[in-house]
Amino acid sequence: MASFVRSKCLFCSNENTGSSTTCNVCEGLTLPKVTDDQQKLEWDFYAFGSKALGYHRSPKSSFHAAFESLDGGTRAAIFVGDAEEQLLLIQMPVEGDPGRMQKMFCIYATPSDSPKSVQIFDWTDGDQECKDLFFSSVNRILARDTMVSGQY
Repeated sequence: MASFVRSKCLFCSNENTGSSTTCNVCEGLTLPKVTDDQQKLEWDFYAFGSKALGYHRSPKSSFHAAFESLDGGTRAAIFVGDAEEQLLLIQMPVEGDPGRMQKMFCIYATPSDSPKSVQIFDWTDGDQECKDLFFSSVNRILARDTMVSGQY
């Protein structure tokens, strides 16, 4: 896990405004670096798979520990990606209800034989269908990951 502040989209590298929660180019989820009133935001950030930023990349064996750490009240994100599919899960306080945490995830598919697609899901209330979709995507991406990595 690393502290993370950045306004570039993790999917298309577009430079978004600091408070953006979605990319204005690909429409994927982004990690805002400031609030609307310009207070700096930091994220606990975990990254897995061959598309993960090198200095943030963790071994796939530590994915479940990273996911379990999201149960706290911190602003956190998990990125899992390879050449065909990328996924970003974010956890942040619910606007207007700071004691409650919101979970959303985005699947950005980049298959070689079809157009790119983006889907965003709200997982705040622990919907089983969202959980199944999230973990099936993660398992698919990590199964294709053949890179050997150590702890960074």
